[in-house]
Amino acid sequence: MYCNSHKTIVYVVNRTGLLVKKHNSDQALFDYVKLVRKKCKKPIAQGFGINSYEQVSALKDKVDIIVAGSYFVRYISELSTQQFSPQDYTRKLQIHAQNLMGWNKET
Repeated sequence: MYCNSHKTIVYVVNRTGLLVKKHNSDQALFDYVKLVRKKCKKPIAQGFGINSYEQVSALKDKVDIIVAGSYFVRYISELSTQQFSPQDYTRKLQIHAQNLMGWNKET
């Protein structure tokens, strides 16, 4: 356990990649997060393969921070093939983030 390797958070990586699929629960991961929480008092960040609201929903009461880097990298790459004003670009990213969090269903 690497509770002392970072001063402010513990980053838990879903190394199995199970959350990459549409499967939104991985009991082994949840058990591991529970163990980390018991051993460390720092906020827990979880990432790797977070791509949907269903996955965020499955993790929301288990971790403090959800890292969804690939979710945004793919979308930014898609947006880069089109021309947008900075305001439109920002708004599209906001909507994309809100969709991931389940805050709206607007596309």
